[in-house]
Amino acid sequence: MTETNRFVAYIPVRTCKLVLGSFPCRVADGYGNFFYSGSGRNYFWPVLSAISDMPAGSREEKMAICDRYGFALADVA
Repeated sequence: MTETNRFVAYIPVRTCKLVLGSFPCRVADGYGNFFYSGSGRNYFWPVLSAISDMPAGSREEKMAICDRYGFALADVA
């Protein structure tokens, strides 16, 4: 089976850190509001939320963390 990458890199204006991932998890109901490791199967966003003291429940909140701390997100698969 061939995987296709449906995600484009998210690169805020003042990027100073790159988080590079591979093979995003598929969830039963499709990608929907998925935003980099948002399938609930790992602790990526809960950890970033805790260390930034910012919520990471929605796509917009996750993007706000990246914008504030200069995280660029990309997927290589």
